[in-house]
Amino acid sequence: MRLNEKKQFFFQNLSMGGIWPGSTEPKRFEMAALLQTIVEQLKELEKGRQFECRSSSGYVTRFFKVFLICACMDKPAQALTQNLSEPTAKFGCGRCEIRGKSSFQA
Repeated sequence: MRLNEKKQFFFQNLSMGGIWPGSTEPKRFEMAALLQTIVEQLKELEKGRQFECRSSSGYVTRFFKVFLICACMDKPAQALTQNLSEPTAKFGCGRCEIRGKSSFQA
């Protein structure tokens, strides 16, 4: 069974993975510690488990596998989450391998 594609991005069907509460962005080792638990939980959900679901006849138990299909974050968070260079670095793009330019280069 799959969640209806039109409904998969509805707010009530989304999960918050984490929010960094600090006044500055986390260091790489701090982000790794934060993500470790989330990654372990996602791996368990991919294996599948029993969930209690509401139906027209009450509650039923169903086996589901859950997969992370997207994430929404700003560029600095993407760099930390995916272990990429900072967005202002020469290879700071998470989607391509084009070398960036800086107006400060000689």
